[in-house]
Amino acid sequence: MFNPLMLLEYKNRFLSAHPDVMPFLARASARPVPAGSQVSITLQRPGEAAETLSLTVSEDDQALINELVQLAR
Repeated sequence: MFNPLMLLEYKNRFLSAHPDVMPFLARASARPVPAGSQVSITLQRPGEAAETLSLTVSEDDQALINELVQLAR
């Protein structure tokens, strides 16, 4: 069963441990993310090579991203 209060608690714990996340997301979402924008996420585990996911925002992605930004506000 999904417990929204637990999700909120996890979110708060994560953001407390990583205070730079929200300011970054606020800056990134302050303007629309146009099609053609590049998004990259890198994971590097200790002692391992980095893994990077890179994508180019499509027009379909752009609409979804902008809707998510509006929901978050």
